[in-house]
Order: sequence, then structure tokens, then C-alpha cells
Amino acid sequence: MRIRPRFQIPADHPAVGHERAVDQAIALAVSFARAAAVDSGDVARAAEFVYRLADATADVTYYSGFAAAHAAQAASTAAAVRELASDGVAIEVVASAFGASRVLEGNSQLENASTVVGAMRSDLEKLLALRLGAFAELGQAIDPTEEGPLGVLWPLGEPAWYHGS
Repeated sequence: MRIRPRFQIPADHPAVGHERAVDQAIALAVSFARAAAVDSGDVARAAEFVYRLADATADVTYYSGFAAAHAAQAASTAAAVRELASDGVAIEVVASAFGASRVLEGNSQLENASTVVGAMRSDLEKLLALRLGAFAELGQAIDPTEEGPLGVLWPLGEPAWYHGS
């Protein structure tokens, strides 16, 4: 959600009009985090499409589509094995979350690095304090939007690029 504003496809790009796929991938990941019933196949297809879209648009969208694809991939993996969680599956979900965080970090110029790292650190600290589960378990549901316990996306203030600056 933090990097979504960077995913803007120029009007003359062949992939223009597909921005909604990124929004859908994010929405599916949010739904899974909230423990809403999501079809793992739907989420996997969304992730696969957004990975291809991100690859096709990386040069004009600052690679931002990959963050949504990673989020959807994490939800897809976790949803597919909801009852069969294992260390291997947990590692795949962690790897997807790490991938999304790298996209966000990669979009921060030096002057924004503390803002971006501060936002991610804030999420981690809040998640740990909530004690929603332990590694290799899916844990309890959480609302990852600004209305949930994590709060605002940018607790230290928005980076300059967030609104297209």
C-alpha cells in the first residue's frame, strides 16, 4: 500500500489500463490478512498477472508493481496451506514480505530512507507487541490498513515521492 502511488503507467505505454490489477492484488492480500475467505487460486492468478505486469512496466513504475505481486504471492501461499503451514511455507511468505519491503526501500532516495525504514520498523514493533502468532503459524487476523492497529502508513511523515513529488 505504501508504494502503490508509484505504480502509474504512462498513457503511451502498452500496459496502460492495467493499474486495476495492482489494486486487486493489494485488495486480495488485505482480505487474506483480515481472515476473509479468499480463493488461493484467485490470489495466485492475480499475483502471476501482476508479476508479469510489473516486469513489463518496471522501467516506468519504479518497479513498484513487484510489491503488490509479492503481497499477493504471500497471501496465495499462505491461503493455499492454511491448515498445512510448515517452516518452508512460512519462509516463502517471509521471502515475499521481504521482497515487497525491498521494493519500497529501493524507491526511497537517501533523504527518505529514515522515513521508509521508520515506517517498516513501526509495523514490525506493533506486530510483535500484538502477539498475533509465532513463526510457521499463520497467526491471527489483522486489518493491515490505516484503520487497523498498525495505524498510518507513514508514521514519520510521507516521503516526497509519495504524492508524485
